[in-house]
Amino acid sequence: MLNHRPFIRKRYASRKPMTTETPILICGAPGSGTSLVTKVLRQSGVFVGSDAGPQEARKFHESACFREANNLILNATIGFPHAPKTTAQFLQHIEMLEQNFQDLASLVDVKYLLRQYWCSKEPCLLWGWKDPRNSANVLLWRKIFPELRILTVNKCWSWRERNRDGSKAGQWFRRQSTWRLRRLYRNPPHSNGLDFHELSFDRLKISCPDELDRLWNWLGVNDISPLGENEIAELVQQDEFDA
Repeated sequence: MLNHRPFIRKRYASRKPMTTETPILICGAPGSGTSLVTKVLRQSGVFVGSDAGPQEARKFHESACFREANNLILNATIGFPHAPKTTAQFLQHIEMLEQNFQDLASLVDVKYLLRQYWCSKEPCLLWGWKDPRNSANVLLWRKIFPELRILTVNKCWSWRERNRDGSKAGQWFRRQSTWRLRRLYRNPPHSNGLDFHELSFDRLKISCPDELDRLWNWLGVNDISPLGENEIAELVQQDEFDA
């Protein structure tokens, strides 16, 4: 059995060649900035699904079919087809997933999933999907895609912002999440040994080019974003204001 105890990893790894078998699993707690990061990736040429909604949208950018697959597994384990909202709920799901893995994995029709995901698009090297629920289902996805790469988005919790208004996910992150639960989302169980990169939303706000350079280096590509530094900084600030 794989160890699911979270641990601290290097900030970013060395370059590794991409293939069509190395999807990028985008993880992070609800309200931590995963939508903004995924939007920047989409506008930089990373494919996140034919069913991920408009590229210009401010929020979500989630492949509907992969989100439904995550919901299916979570509903089967804990009767809650959403991102776990408590540490106990998260760990109960992990335990059930470990104990009943074969039965639960059989619920996912991978061929159908990929047909929905790609639709009429030709498969490409830079592809993946974003969903906070990914953090709870790494065991499932790494069995299906052994060369999986994990990108987690981390945002520091601040007591000073606890009562700030914003999106439902942002309010949950600031007012109800705990450090233990945020750590589970940040360091997903069963991600040990996978190619892993942690992107700091806070550093993205302060030093956007440097943080993106680390991301491109991890992906093994040059700066692929068609957006200018000011455009990305504006996106980050707008997301932080509305989050």
